[in-house]
Amino acid sequence: MKPIKLTLLFIFSFLFSETSFGQFYPVPEMTVEPIIASSKTKELLVTPFSISEFISVGEFKTYMEEIKRDSTLGFYETQLPKSITFSIELFNNILKNEALQNKPMPGVSWTVAQNYCNWLTEKSKLKGRSFEYDLPIVSELIAYYELYNPKTDQGLESWTLNAYDESMFELSEMTVDYQYNAKTYDPPALKRKVIYGGSYHMEYSPGSKNDFHLINAPYKYIYQDSSSRYVGFRVVRKSSDAIKSMNDSLFVNADFGFQNNHFNGIYHEKYQTGETKVLGEFFKGQRIGIWSVWDSTGVLKVQRNYSNNRSFEFVYPVSNHPYKEIYAENPSYVLERNDKNLYKNRYLKLRSVAYSARGWKQFSEKNEPELFNQIDLKSIVKQVFEQDLTWYFYENNGSFKNELTNEDLLKIAYEYDSWDFSRVEIKEDFIINTESMSSETRQIGMAFYTDSIAVDPTYLLYFPSIRSILSKHKIVVMGRSEIEHLDDAFFFNAYRGKFIKPFQSVYNHEMKNDKEDLFMEFQKLSAEHDFWVAFGR
Repeated sequence: MKPIKLTLLFIFSFLFSETSFGQFYPVPEMTVEPIIASSKTKELLVTPFSISEFISVGEFKTYMEEIKRDSTLGFYETQLPKSITFSIELFNNILKNEALQNKPMPGVSWTVAQNYCNWLTEKSKLKGRSFEYDLPIVSELIAYYELYNPKTDQGLESWTLNAYDESMFELSEMTVDYQYNAKTYDPPALKRKVIYGGSYHMEYSPGSKNDFHLINAPYKYIYQDSSSRYVGFRVVRKSSDAIKSMNDSLFVNADFGFQNNHFNGIYHEKYQTGETKVLGEFFKGQRIGIWSVWDSTGVLKVQRNYSNNRSFEFVYPVSNHPYKEIYAENPSYVLERNDKNLYKNRYLKLRSVAYSARGWKQFSEKNEPELFNQIDLKSIVKQVFEQDLTWYFYENNGSFKNELTNEDLLKIAYEYDSWDFSRVEIKEDFIINTESMSSETRQIGMAFYTDSIAVDPTYLLYFPSIRSILSKHKIVVMGRSEIEHLDDAFFFNAYRGKFIKPFQSVYNHEMKNDKEDLFMEFQKLSAEHDFWVAFGR
């Protein structure tokens, strides 16, 4: 398999976010069996996590610049290499070299790599996220290699959290995941850390079943305060929040986390045979990091790197067509705001729609407390009247066929103060677009209930006509800096709500409970992943 490289962005501009700061690959819960000198090894359970590519020169340069600016000179100097084979001059030359900015960063000691992880964790907290970062343990690296089978052409070994101890290869109760945090006064033998993965400098013994990741020879190590020319590091990302896992007969072929009514955490979809179909990660209902799709025979078909539900890069398959550079300079669509501070939708041609489904959701403080409690629906209605926008009767599931007369408008202008503003209905379309090779959710209408016992709304607004009004309602979604106001939340589909009428092309009956409601969202995702496999993009 060719090594997976990051390609240029063709369709979407990539907003700066935590996920654009490197690529993260999700790994679900799984067991691995490390091979060591002793034959008495046992399987190790790996809990879900995401792991980065090797931290690049550019990423580490940002770290060094930030701590130089924000911390003491003494601490900054402790982050510089102390090695005969990796001098400070070499270190600085690598950081300055523009051609190396996307290459893995060598020469970072285990101790400094740990500081980098702590720095990422603090940045995550400042951004309102709940991610914690650390170096990987050996079993996590084994799981990563088993799933994604990357090659070693990046040229560096990976630091791990594991301490090296000969006894772990000889005693049946010991495992390769043995850890010990050495004290400053400990002898050097206690400061050895396992390195893993193979490099241009060292090759592992042949005979392992998956190129090099299961090793017959002893594991290798370096001292934690050493700077090596052939050792770099990856970081592991985990959520510090408790994430529920959905375990139900409806989801027999999927494992995923959810929190506050949203997909959250590692998403693992499988074929009926049990083989992995999709691996990805959500954060508050938004796709983040690397999403990978395999066909039913286990062949990797597609990889994308997501920043949010509207922004992604194609990662695999690598496209090297003759127009690559000029297309990159002239994208067909750029995710940006217009002069009204609204994100612009891509122009959509009907013939480019490969799949569409319509649904009606109820948006309330019960199913979307984080968003709903920040907005004032009554104020939105008031502004609609002030701007003299068109209202419709809701008849026939909000068909926009029965416009209110001036007499009707005068009547409801005096009545809306008593409406039921504890809920609102959103009419939306889910679309898979063959031109952009992406999916999106577009809101068609917003409908209001006149009283608390009403089954259906009474009055309807055409959603695009009220986007400017929604943009005046500032909101905060912790960890999502691209969302500034209510219209942004709808644009990025940063709400889930509750289905009150199902997608016509998927289900034909009312939702009976929250699990079936969640199953509707899963059906949308699964349909999109089938599209990725079919088109190989």
